[in-house]
Amino acid sequence: MKKLMILAALGTAALFTACGDDSSSSAASDDPMSGKSVVSCDMVTTFGGVESHTCMAIAADNAAAEGLKSSCASVEGMMTATQGTGCPSGAELACPSADGSSAEYFYDQGVGGFTCEQMSSEEPAAPAAQ
Repeated sequence: MKKLMILAALGTAALFTACGDDSSSSAASDDPMSGKSVVSCDMVTTFGGVESHTCMAIAADNAAAEGLKSSCASVEGMMTATQGTGCPSGAELACPSADGSSAEYFYDQGVGGFTCEQMSSEEPAAPAAQ
């Protein structure tokens, strides 16, 4: 997806592993980083007037946490990035990494119909049957 490609361009995509290899999705109420001390980067991206909201969180004791902090930067006119110690509640989909040390949260309506596997792929896919 375009937003993942932008993250790669900013050098953050390498910090995170893809969502787990199962095809199930995590419900918004299933926070994979719950109870963990985390470093986060909340990103609101705008393309052609359309806004997209994602957030990355990684365990604070993970070696890649410093990389997330240093790469969490806004791009004027394109993306607003805010560092924090956790992602906002209300995610439509929460995708943990395979090892559980990080997670990506998606906030856009309609994303809840997709699986984590579909959201981590480069090709667009149809929403999962509900």
